[in-house]
Order: sequence, then structure tokens, then C-alpha cells
Amino acid sequence: MHRLTSSEPVRAAGRVRVAHSATTLAFGLEPGEGVVLEDLTGEQHLAVVADFEFELEDTVYLLEVGGRLPAEMADRLVTGAAEPAGEEGLTAVVELLGQLRRRVARQGR
Repeated sequence: MHRLTSSEPVRAAGRVRVAHSATTLAFGLEPGEGVVLEDLTGEQHLAVVADFEFELEDTVYLLEVGGRLPAEMADRLVTGAAEPAGEEGLTAVVELLGQLRRRVARQGR
């Protein structure tokens, strides 16, 4: 999982735009791919690539924001490390909560 930084405010269950040129990625992201999204205050959230916008000189990812992550969990997701003993399944619960937030936000539109 990759960590991206948003120059926009990040609201839970909102959408955020991140330009590919603002990342350090060597390749593009795919729809449905999960990322850790860090805002300018250092808070980190799970997010999913929902769509793309193509500009003349860049690709912009539209990310649907999910649940907020503790720093340790965000770091673990980015590095691919295993969950500590006793916390197995905790990441899956946070991912499910993020999916629920996105679903509720879509219904409210």
C-alpha cells in the first residue's frame, strides 16, 4: 500500500484529489486500489482510488476517504508488516468501517 499526501483538507467520507505528479510513485494507481492518505496536519486515513481525471500534463486521482488510522497502523500498512499478536483482524475492521462511511456518504448525495 502506498502513502500519499493531500494538499486539500481531508474529511472523513469525502473525496480528495491528488495529482500523480505530487506523489513519488513510479507507476500509476488502479481503480479500487487502497492507499494511506496523509493530510497536512499529519492525520492519516484509509482511502480508495475511486476515479481519475486526466489533465493536459498530469493524471489526478480521485480518492474516497475512509476511516482515520493510528500512525502505527498506517506505517504497518505502508511497509506491509504483519499485525501484532492480539490485533489480528483490526485492520480489516478499520477497512470495513471506511467502506461503510463511503456507502453512507454516497447515499446522502
